[in-house]
Amino acid sequence: METLERIKTVTTSTSLEEVQRRADAGDSQHAIDAALRLKYGLKCTADRVLSRSYLIKAALNENANAQTRSMAHSMLIFWYTAGREDTVRARFVFAAAYHANEAVRLVSEKATGSDEAPVYCASANALLFAMNTIESLTKDMTVPELLVHSKWVIQASDERKAYMHLERLAAEKKMMKKPNRYRCAKFGCGIEADTGKMSSRCSGKCDADKKPYYCSKRCQKEDWKNHKLFCRQGAPCSVIDTATATVSGGGTSQGSIRVPVHHADGTTSLLSTSTMDPEMLKEMGAALKDAKARAGLSTLRMDLHEVD
Repeated sequence: METLERIKTVTTSTSLEEVQRRADAGDSQHAIDAALRLKYGLKCTADRVLSRSYLIKAALNENANAQTRSMAHSMLIFWYTAGREDTVRARFVFAAAYHANEAVRLVSEKATGSDEAPVYCASANALLFAMNTIESLTKDMTVPELLVHSKWVIQASDERKAYMHLERLAAEKKMMKKPNRYRCAKFGCGIEADTGKMSSRCSGKCDADKKPYYCSKRCQKEDWKNHKLFCRQGAPCSVIDTATATVSGGGTSQGSIRVPVHHADGTTSLLSTSTMDPEMLKEMGAALKDAKARAGLSTLRMDLHEVD
């Protein structure tokens, strides 16, 4: 609500015409402001094509700082990929790859003064595009040309994967000691937590080392018919789903919950949040599974149509 009020204040304090005037004069931050207003129709008529033109102004403005230009490049990734058809035109994929690479390069060169691309210089948009699209299209050399256009973002993505691997090993060692504590005991729920404090445990008479943990009161209530017979001293553990927790390579923050989403192609996505409740996260997981089943960015359609 606070964010909406701030957006309302910004859009009412300065007109789109004034923002466009400053953007056309070379102000990259106002160019991004104009692009966002035009994209979402904030106090104006939405215009996707004009929104892109202002993002291009900001991204290619050599007088702007690296962070602002990188932000514009990151936003352009979504312009070329979001809301597309089941298949994505090759030129859109290459354009998105260029912008993802530039988003990382600009900040990396500014931060390190070298050709290294540390992961902290990469935006979430760029990393997601590298993971979901670039990797899938270059893994079997389906579109090897993307490797040439994506040096910086691939390097940042590789560093992120190495960091996630180290975190995963540390978390697995911790979770193996008490696996039930980090996974909701209700069969089929799937919600996991990165700390035991994120889950509530049964307060009944069952032994402390056998107590089930739950992501929510709802799951605890629904699992009672299963746990009821075991909620006494000396009884075995009632947890049915004894699978080892799926450890994320780095959640949104300490104190987050996550849910693994298993896709028909054998891959698994991991949704993590520190703000949503478990039910909302499970709904998002179901939506992601359905969306990937229907479409994805790993398919290219080669054609010669002009953009816009």
